[in-house]
Amino acid sequence: MINLATPCTGGRIGASLQPYLLRKHPAKVFIETGTQWSGGILTALCVGFYREIHSIDTDYKHYYMAKELFAGNPLIHLSLGDSAIDLGNILKTINEPALIWLDAHADNEPTPLYAELEAISQHSIRNHVIMIDDRRMWGCDWACWTDVTEEKIVGMVKTINPAYKISWADSWNGPKDIFIADIR
Repeated sequence: MINLATPCTGGRIGASLQPYLLRKHPAKVFIETGTQWSGGILTALCVGFYREIHSIDTDYKHYYMAKELFAGNPLIHLSLGDSAIDLGNILKTINEPALIWLDAHADNEPTPLYAELEAISQHSIRNHVIMIDDRRMWGCDWACWTDVTEEKIVGMVKTINPAYKISWADSWNGPKDIFIADIR
């Protein structure tokens, strides 16, 4: 059984997403790509204001671990599949602004980030909060990051909504490692 008390009161849950970031950008729906060790789900549970928590992962081990960990929790909806496809399917069920945490990647495969942003751009709601992890890696030699540039990301985000304000947040991995797009 996981004790949520420590991470929810300031302890470290995962490498990047922390409760204070979610509190600064409130929504009723949380969607993440890249379940991995369930840190995003735990962080979303900590803030306590989400009616729905969605998480997508391609790795069956991560998916089944989360499925077992959160069995019986009606707030949590898990998807085993490609976030480039599944994010769009989840968004079809959402009729209000969500906080979307984009963190799906595998080191030796192209990133789904551009396809995820394209899925968000196809949704009728244009004021989701979009947070993207691992900014420090954009443009590095790894296959999943070589094609990622801030210019492309900002351009895609601004086509979703030109009113988006861009900011950055520090993570445990480094300064300004989290890209944030919000209209507030």
